[in-house]
Amino acid sequence: MSETFDAVNREASWHRARNALEAAAALLAPGESSEALVEFRDFIARNELELAFDELVAIGDDLELDIRFWLLLDSAAREMRLYSAALDVPHLTSADLCRRHIAVHSESPA
Repeated sequence: MSETFDAVNREASWHRARNALEAAAALLAPGESSEALVEFRDFIARNELELAFDELVAIGDDLELDIRFWLLLDSAAREMRLYSAALDVPHLTSADLCRRHIAVHSESPA
């Protein structure tokens, strides 16, 4: 019974992550990084959510986007458990970059 419950939880988490990624992509202006958005949509279609996440972070890192974009990506990262345990990892992951954007927005005056 717990295996079924775990499978249901995983599926629900996957749907929440996918929905958050698609909502974040919807916040991008039409035509903005269109080639990268094609890649994003391809990853989504193949259920490659981590790669889709990476693509959106790369797009967003080059743009000045509303914090809603980053909060949606943060939600997806949490659902996918992407945050590294140690912040002093020698390389910067997409999830950590997402976290930094949220921190910058939080420190900015309204």
